[in-house]
Amino acid sequence: MALVNTKKMFEMAYKNGYAVGAFNVNNMEITQGI
Repeated sequence: MALVNTKKMFEMAYKNGYAVGAFNVNNMEITQGI
């Protein structure tokens, strides 16, 4: 998975009709659950 800046990420999402997820995690168990 390549790293991209947020502007490009949001432009691609808008153009292709998908959402960009944002998750706040406090520990590894929550990360694994996502």
